Amino acid sequence: MTGLGDVNPIEGVRVSLDLTDSDSNAATYRCVIRWSNADTKTPTSASGTVRVTINPPGVEFSQLEAAPEAVLAFVRTLLRTSARGVQNARWPRRITRWRDES
Repeated sequence: MTGLGDVNPIEGVRVSLDLTDSDSNAATYRCVIRWSNADTKTPTSASGTVRVTINPPGVEFSQLEAAPEAVLAFVRTLLRTSARGVQNARWPRRITRWRDES
């Protein structure tokens, strides 16, 4: 059985984040982003790492240059929201989200 993060969307974008390292101020996630080319509906993907920090607030991407900026903005917002909810250094172990093209 595959997880939702392994499914290539026909429309929109799917983001899968798996926690690889964390402390009370920061977390690093393995990130897989899958989307379809808007014109050809060809499945496309990019994978790399994302580091999110609470103080100072920030999100840094590594090896995700192929992803569209709008998708990276979605991931950035998702992780900033998650960071606000961190208590006792307990970061979410896995985050999987889908977003439509609009």
